Amino acid sequence: MTIPLDTTDIVFHSLNNLRATLHFYALNGRKSIWFNNNKPTLRADSLRSFLRNTRYYGLLRNNYHYESIERIIYQPEEALRCEILLTDAFLSIANDLKYGRRLYKDSAPHDSLSIVALQQALEQGRVKKSLHEQEPAFTEYRLLKTALQIAIDTLTAETRQLLLAGVIHDSIATQKEIQLIEVNLERWRRENLTYASRYIFINIPAFTLQVYDANKVMFESRVIVGTPDKQTPELSSSIECISIYPYWHVPQKIIIEEYLPIMQKDTTFLLRNNFEVLDRNGKILRRDSIDWKQFSANYFPVSLRQREGVENSLGVIKFTFDNPYAIYLHDTNAKRLFRNNVRAYSHGCIRLEKAEELAHYLVTGKPEERSKVIARYLQQKKQHIISLEDPMPIYIRYFTCEYANARLTKYTDIYRKDKAIARLLYNSATPVIVE
Repeated sequence: MTIPLDTTDIVFHSLNNLRATLHFYALNGRKSIWFNNNKPTLRADSLRSFLRNTRYYGLLRNNYHYESIERIIYQPEEALRCEILLTDAFLSIANDLKYGRRLYKDSAPHDSLSIVALQQALEQGRVKKSLHEQEPAFTEYRLLKTALQIAIDTLTAETRQLLLAGVIHDSIATQKEIQLIEVNLERWRRENLTYASRYIFINIPAFTLQVYDANKVMFESRVIVGTPDKQTPELSSSIECISIYPYWHVPQKIIIEEYLPIMQKDTTFLLRNNFEVLDRNGKILRRDSIDWKQFSANYFPVSLRQREGVENSLGVIKFTFDNPYAIYLHDTNAKRLFRNNVRAYSHGCIRLEKAEELAHYLVTGKPEERSKVIARYLQQKKQHIISLEDPMPIYIRYFTCEYANARLTKYTDIYRKDKAIARLLYNSATPVIVE
């Protein structure tokens, strides 16, 4: 069977990856790979088996032509169309397992990698293995897949078949839990970095910071993150220095929206909160020399800086890492808030309960060892910046569940992000019940 490369041919109708499919057959000499004498091969059966069970990977099989393939697979006159659908299905699912289902259709770099995966599958004779190799290598992803398998396999046979067929409905037992797992599997597929062997990981909905070294948690602390209307962003960076007894340079947005109305009514606000007023050259101005009633959102020619000390909003330690959002990881003077289970209170920065302990660890490299340098400056209550010899990678992410120690832990979707991913994952026309 010779594959035509005419895109107007009906066999190329409604493909996910038309360009990649055409390119593959151009490289392959236009030869059929799934059929022999108009009959499906064992290779085709292997791919069909994988597609039948894509729900175990957190994907819906009908996004990959499953019903169409099953309807025509044994009709010789439809062999060409089925050949094309199978190739498109492989390329699509390889893309989705490797990069997630959001943006990657018809993007040349990712198409080429999916074609390589298909070529390797043909050379090795292992279709399923080649698709497995496209999955993320993260331990957390693998554990969530285990949780998903357990959730599906505990259903009755009839309900399990409905689920594998792609039914999304809250009448199915554990459906919300299954969707939650699938949404977070999708998040891991979207990770485009290889994490360092030693790094800081902050999960926003879990309100936790963890330091990993060779996949082992070496340090853990509760954190406070941004409110839903002042969200902590997801980002990757590296902590390069630690500030002891730092100043807090107040962001202009906070000054205008929150502090200016207070200052216009209460001129003692600045003094009581240890703020300095700076002109555009950084010179300190007398607080009582300024008529705040003349200032507005359109006219604010000064800046505010909170002096160092235990009452400073940043606490006594700040961890600096490059990012476009001007956020920090820092200590806090409001320790009582760590007693709450839901801790979304900040303007976007991340407040750390064990800031001093983390500072010692980043300098010494050992959880139980204290740094004499940090201890000295903390005792002296003296402002100082310590540069780390080995900057510590930091990854701030958003995951609403995790599976560890044979237990699925669910976190509050504080920024209401799950449903948007679910709609992309299951298609907008499909009911979505994740909350």
